Amino acid sequence: MTRTESYIAMMTALMTSLCASTASAQPGEELEKHRGAVELKLGAYQPSIDSEFGGNGPYTRFFGESSMLQVEGEWDLYLFEKFGHHGIALHAGFTRKSAPVQANSADIEGELPGQTTLRVIPLRASLLTRVDYFARRYHIPLVPTLKLGVDYYLWRIGDSGGDVSLADGTLGRGGKLGWHVSAGMNLLLDPLAASRAATMERKWGIANTYLFGEFLHTDVDGFGARGFDFSDNQWLFGLAVEF
Repeated sequence: MTRTESYIAMMTALMTSLCASTASAQPGEELEKHRGAVELKLGAYQPSIDSEFGGNGPYTRFFGESSMLQVEGEWDLYLFEKFGHHGIALHAGFTRKSAPVQANSADIEGELPGQTTLRVIPLRASLLTRVDYFARRYHIPLVPTLKLGVDYYLWRIGDSGGDVSLADGTLGRGGKLGWHVSAGMNLLLDPLAASRAATMERKWGIANTYLFGEFLHTDVDGFGARGFDFSDNQWLFGLAVEF
């Protein structure tokens, strides 16, 4: 059996196990409703600071072409239920990248002692749709999500001593408004350990646990204002707990 065939067989077995309880669904039974969820996710982030410079701007010169690692937490509050749960979500993230100080003079070549650090704190508020009707009614373990909302990114450029950088009389810190849209797919884990899931719900009120992937498009340029552009297209992966 080839590696590809083994992978297909493994995924088939997993999906069969997850969907095994489908036959027990009762069309007349009342669907369970939830109050909200908490998510923790990770993903690569590379702001579009260099976009106005044709791709070779200050971000690339100072920090290189590699992405930053972004960590983000999210709290969801469900407001009503109709073929799924719908509500609002609040997000807060953090990412940073450091690099040696670059000489800014023709008389000095190479790197100088110390580090330059860019810190970004993405803050978001979203309208949320979690289409879990088929998971609750027919025990299909895949739950799509859609989110749309506004963003405010806090940013800061500092030196090794923790001081804010100063360039041409301007402090290297500020905030940028924007918006975002995202689409995700959640894999319900409860059928893999049904007894443990029931215990967690009874003891701690955790109704469902998901692994998920999410594509996030952000447009964070102050709606066309001058200054840094923190927009990006990202893939985020994480764990969601529903209560």
